[in-house]
Amino acid sequence: MEPQTSNLYIRDCPLKDDNFEHMGLRISSIFVMLVASMIGVLLPLVASRAKRLHLPYPVYFFARYFGSGVIFATSFIHLLFEAHENLSSPCLSNAFRQYPYAYGIALFSIFVTFLIELVTKFKIAEKARKAGLSAPVHSHGPNALAAEGNTFNLCESKSHGINPTSQPCGNQNDLEIAGFSGLTSSESKDDTASEKASENQPAITTTTTVLEDPIGKNEKLAAQISNICLLEAGIVFHSIFVGLTLAVSNSEFKTLYAVIVFHQMFEGLGLGARLERTPWSPENAWVAWLFAFLFSITTPVGIAIGLGVRKSFELNSPRALITNGVFDSISAGILIYTSLVELMGGEFLHSDEFAHSSLKTVLGAYAWMSLGATLMALLGAWA
Repeated sequence: MEPQTSNLYIRDCPLKDDNFEHMGLRISSIFVMLVASMIGVLLPLVASRAKRLHLPYPVYFFARYFGSGVIFATSFIHLLFEAHENLSSPCLSNAFRQYPYAYGIALFSIFVTFLIELVTKFKIAEKARKAGLSAPVHSHGPNALAAEGNTFNLCESKSHGINPTSQPCGNQNDLEIAGFSGLTSSESKDDTASEKASENQPAITTTTTVLEDPIGKNEKLAAQISNICLLEAGIVFHSIFVGLTLAVSNSEFKTLYAVIVFHQMFEGLGLGARLERTPWSPENAWVAWLFAFLFSITTPVGIAIGLGVRKSFELNSPRALITNGVFDSISAGILIYTSLVELMGGEFLHSDEFAHSSLKTVLGAYAWMSLGATLMALLGAWA
């Protein structure tokens, strides 16, 4: 007689044995995970603010990029893989194995993450435009512009920004309209008079200072803050289920325990380094500490929940498989997008930090990130 099936659940699915040994270790894992997470995420924040606890730059450099590699590997090896395993489990109906739901949800999550960042960027730009912000030109000397709010001339910006030594493009009338009177036709006819006047008067030079575009600055700040918020959301989501899985695991508990301690500490280092670098305004600086606190408690909370429901919770039940699979897929999409766009593209290709750095420094950061990703990927064999 064939086993009875429902729409979701295969009745003959092999269940894990109800073996909850090492209860002392399971309870201790709550506090060990809390301490490991706090050490990782708070070290960059505290070291940057405490004068006595001066963190050497090489240590900070290592923590920042090694932690980025850990986060990157987590998104692929520990989240996307686990999500696919859960949503294609033989404990679910065949419908779940006819389509790669984990990858589809992760793809959807990537596009939603990008949409959030896109809308945030344009909302900030629109708000700045409505406020009448522009890039003003400040000129000093007798030929200064009449008003400070005049926008910078495109022709002049090219010569100033790319080749400051070249002459401004455009004809004489264009320069006079733009506020550079230069040498008029009447003055050119009487060079001798000009030379005599210059002997009695100090030379007056006209300098032009281009201020940073506040619209672009606001967009950049908004992008950094939105990225760290998305990174925090992805990490917090999966940290809860990491703790839950550890609490209800059976024979593999000891291996998971050691691996997750390493995972939490170095993932916290990567997150803490990003929180420290985010340009929070003075009134919002507390958000960095709130994010650090949330990261620190999510895995211990997940462990506590798992220990509380251990008698009724089964990892192979359809509800647990679908819940874990969906949230792992969402977290994987968020972390994949953030890792590629912010941690790799933003840090290495579009960051001001590496704009004037040597190739040795850039490759050093790349090496630390690769090492973090490699070690975390290898740990996927056990967790």
